[in-house]
Amino acid sequence: MGTVGYMSPEQVRGLQVDQRSDIFSFGVVLYEMLTGHRAFQKETAAETMTAILKEEPPEFTDEDCRAFPGLKKIVFRCLAKNADRRFQSASDLGFAIESLSGNATSLPSSRAEEQVFGWRWMPVAIGAAVVLAGTLWISFG
Repeated sequence: MGTVGYMSPEQVRGLQVDQRSDIFSFGVVLYEMLTGHRAFQKETAAETMTAILKEEPPEFTDEDCRAFPGLKKIVFRCLAKNADRRFQSASDLGFAIESLSGNATSLPSSRAEEQVFGWRWMPVAIGAAVVLAGTLWISFG
């Protein structure tokens, strides 16, 4: 089981889950952090589960992640319906996120300091989210 809006498609189907399911859930959390709304939220739990299985979350603009536009691609790769199309491990996901940090030096100087300072805490937030997702999965899975 899991919290309906954060379940992976394989969880919704009652199939065996692995680390890629956690990566999907992490993608849902990251999507929500960037946009301010849930990727899959309908009026009922059944409708939400159907959306997880059949719908893509609403696109969001590069403005939602203006410091690191590549982050949008990472989020949607985490949210792939097919587990084989997601990152295969948290390590792979971490490398992809880490590769974005090189973009911060090319920002205009007035915004660079603001964006880099905010980015310093992103790995901590991501790590905390992964640990939380793993803990919840172990506790309720």
